[in-house]
Amino acid sequence: CPVTRTIWETVATKLGIPQLRPLNWPRTTSLEDWWIQTIHAMNKDKRSGVKSILILLYWEIWKERNSRVFQGIEASPQTITNRISDEIWLWRACGARGIQSLLPDNGGGTISNL
Repeated sequence: CPVTRTIWETVATKLGIPQLRPLNWPRTTSLEDWWIQTIHAMNKDKRSGVKSILILLYWEIWKERNSRVFQGIEASPQTITNRISDEIWLWRACGARGIQSLLPDNGGGTISNL
């Protein structure tokens, strides 16, 4: 899906995690294999934060899918990316240590601050 690819590209680029860019994904036959290979491609100190980011990405993309299918409402990739950024900073502020290790404390709140 072009929208989803745009979201993944934007978040991966802004976070400085090239392994999350779709062009850099390992070729696998299952989501489980993709998850394992992607996580193991990270430095050990980043793995916890990246796992949290992946869960946030999946969740926001899933919510957008449901909004499109069941309510007929479509958000732009930028709007979805901003929602993801807001969630990342919220999780960070609430003490998600893995995310804290990935992002400096700069008072974030938008993806442009990443």
